[in-house]
Amino acid sequence: MSVSIKFDARELERSLKKLGSLRAAEVLARAAYAGGEETAAEIKRRAPNSGLGRGASRKKRNGKIYANKLSQDVVVKKAQIDQRGVLVRVVSLPYYTGMVEKGTSKQAPNPYIRRASRSVKPRATEKFIEGVRKMCEESFR
Repeated sequence: MSVSIKFDARELERSLKKLGSLRAAEVLARAAYAGGEETAAEIKRRAPNSGLGRGASRKKRNGKIYANKLSQDVVVKKAQIDQRGVLVRVVSLPYYTGMVEKGTSKQAPNPYIRRASRSVKPRATEKFIEGVRKMCEESFR
């Protein structure tokens, strides 16, 4: 299960052309990654505390141990830049994340990833803008 965060970078990239295209791309990617980390932290905080997820006391299933998997295995992927903007993905690795998020025939859905990504979007955008501002200030010194 993954969540994508897209930052519109067209106007920002025009103003970063002074840095050169490689440096501007690096600034955008690092700032987007910071926004992704903010989203990942919120997803980890909201991960359910039941079943095989966070708080389960080292439960075994099919010979494997799945303790705290939903909150521990949230990963921020490297940011990708194209003409339309910057994209960073936040991925929850356990195979059963989709079952928890969307529900099954025996379990009600618990859309914690979607709720977390919606609630943290303003903070992630702030982190992105703050990261770009800091890196630009450092570059122009």
